[in-house]
Order: sequence, then structure tokens, then C-alpha cells
Amino acid sequence: MTTTMEEMEVGAKVPTFTCIDQDGDVFTSEDLAGMPYVLYFYPQNETPGCTQEACDFRDNLEEIEEMGITVVAISPDTVASHQSFSKNHFLDFTLLSDESKETCRLFDVVTEENTIDRTTFIVDSTGTIQWMERPAKVNGHVKRVMKAIKDLGLE
Repeated sequence: MTTTMEEMEVGAKVPTFTCIDQDGDVFTSEDLAGMPYVLYFYPQNETPGCTQEACDFRDNLEEIEEMGITVVAISPDTVASHQSFSKNHFLDFTLLSDESKETCRLFDVVTEENTIDRTTFIVDSTGTIQWMERPAKVNGHVKRVMKAIKDLGLE
């Protein structure tokens, strides 16, 4: 059964997905099973907004991880582009390549213009969406994510 847009809301279960990470390894939703995580979708590496968002997550990653939360990002960029983006900005969290936009479609973040709607989900250890921001505004985004993690008691 395909997950529909109506199901991508707080309280919904995340769909099963498979992507390739920045190291060229297969990464599936099963890799996140049993742990709370932030899953954020962004349009494109090395653009001002996407770079700022990634660097904000990088700069707050230690505190987020201390709360027991894993951060994973997905865009339609290639694995090589993710490798470069990760290296250029010293990103130490998982970047997933979804060139076909199949996973992006599962999460209903592909716009009518076939671009990615910047969207962030906080998912609990049961795979249930507990919070989302769509469209995510870059300024202050990571602080809002961290506040939501605390407010949800996921830390």
C-alpha cells in the first residue's frame, strides 16, 4: 500500500524506504528502527538555505545526540554531491541520496513543480511522526526542532 499525503501528518507511521548514503552504502528505514530521529528533506546541496540548515544541524548535533536523537537528511542530490557537501561543510550526520525522488514521494514532499518542499519530521522510537514543520523555514529551524524534542519528552 502506498502512503498518501493525508497520512503524512502527526500520528502517522513513517513509510518503509531505502536510499544510498553519502558513503555509497544502502540505508533503509530499518536502520532507524527502535530509535527516535529527525528526518529532514531539503531541495539541493550547496544552495544558501540548504547549506545554512545543514550547518545549523551540524552546529547543534552534539546537543541533539545527547538527547538520544539521530539526524538524517534526504535530498535528490547524487551520492557524489552528498560526499562533497558533507566534506565541504564538515557534516557528521547521514545524508541520503534519493535521485529518483521515490522516498520524497513516499513522504509527500515533492511539489507540483517537481522540487522538494523543505520538510522536517520528528519520529519516535515506534516509527510514529510526533512533530513536523512544513514548509520548514531555515531561520531558527534547528532551535524549533530542539524545542519540539524537549516538549515531546523524547530526550
